[in-house]
Parts: sequence; C-alpha cells; structure tokens
Amino acid sequence: MGALPHDLRRTTRKKREKLNKTELKADEEFKNLIPPLTPEEYSELEESIKADGCRDALVVWDGVILDGHNRFEICNRHGIIFKMATKNMDGRDAAKIWIIKNQFGRRNITDAWQLELRQKLKVLLIGIGKKKLSDSGTKGGRGNKKPLPDSGKPFKHNTRKELAHELGWSTGKLSEAEVVQKHPEIWEEVKKGTKSIDGAYREIKRNKQKELKESSDFHPKVYDVWNKRFRFSSCLRSRSLWNQAR
Repeated sequence: MGALPHDLRRTTRKKREKLNKTELKADEEFKNLIPPLTPEEYSELEESIKADGCRDALVVWDGVILDGHNRFEICNRHGIIFKMATKNMDGRDAAKIWIIKNQFGRRNITDAWQLELRQKLKVLLIGIGKKKLSDSGTKGGRGNKKPLPDSGKPFKHNTRKELAHELGWSTGKLSEAEVVQKHPEIWEEVKKGTKSIDGAYREIKRNKQKELKESSDFHPKVYDVWNKRFRFSSCLRSRSLWNQAR
C-alpha cells in the first residue's frame, strides 16, 4: 500500500492510544452534518466491528472527529482499538466543507439530505469566497491593501438553476422541495426517506386546500387564484417570486 498524502497520514500508535483515551472528541456541529444511520444500518455496523474489528480509519482534525462518529462510539463501547488518519484543515469552515463533500461520495442519502447539504455547502463557499475577495482587495500606497467597496448586493456564487443541476433535479422539483422545507415536521420525514418530496408537496397542498375551504371567509374566486398560484409555484425560478405568490 502506498503512503498516504501528507495531509491525511496515519497517527503513530503512541499518539493513537493517547487520543483513544483522552483527546479524541466528537463535535456536535460536525456530527449533525452527517446523515444518521438507520437502526438497522447501525446494528449491522456494530456486528461487523465486533466480528472483524474497525477496518476503516477514523479521520480526525486536531483531535476532533471528521469521519467515523459511529465507529468511534461502537469501538469505545466494546473496547475495540481503532486506527486514525489525521487531516490538516485551515479552520472550521474548511472542515465542514470536507465533511459535506465526503458524504456525497460514499453513501446513498435521501433527496432531502442532498438538498440540505448542498445548501449548506453553498453558504460555506460563499462565505469563503467573500473573505478571499475582501482579503485580496486592491493594493494602494506602499504595500497597503485598500478594502473593496461594499455594493450592498448579495455575493454571487451559484444560481438556483446551477443548484438544481448539481442535484440532478429539475428547477420545479427544487421549488417543491423549498416549499416542503417550510414545514419542519414533514421535512424531517422526507429526510428519513419515509416520504418523497413530491408526495410531501402534494400533502401540504391538500392540507392548505382543506384549510381554505373550511375557513369562515372562504370565497371560491379567492381559492381558485390561490390554487393556480400554488400549482405553478413549482415552475418559479426564484424563492422571492414564490413568496410573493403566497
């Protein structure tokens, strides 16, 4: 087996034992970026580790787990030694970007999780892009950097169309998903995979229709206008237009 890259190298046994006992920790913010295993998946992983040991190394940064939270928990519970690979990061945002991208490449995750992770990744990349742009500035005087003027306009990174393309979705599906996201309880079911985005969207629409019909100030013409706007909301390309339609 070839040597690991410099920024992803195995820890020494002495350091590994020390981290196993005292230093290695889980960061809740990092952990929440990772789609949780189902009870069945967790049970299968636990049985595998008990039978064959922890074959995959945990990835850590500065004593914090980036990848392998479940393996760490299982190994500690059963007193099983695990290997680690250390990763060099420029900061927490870089670590979060690595965690998110790592999820895309290794597991099948639900559409809802795909969207949430892409949205979080976009925010992180925009923030880093803003900082780099601000830091670069334009030079003025003797080696001094002149701050870039703030136009007050949002920093452009990805359009909604590009986000849909990254997900492999239509913009209509993305619009439906954004509607469902506004209903946290239903969205959680979509994240778990018990409901589809389309099914959840239709459920929300039916509930809204029922609510309007049962309203004391219900008027057929008002209902017809709302129904058309709801129906065509999936074709809107911007969230602001959808908010106006509502």
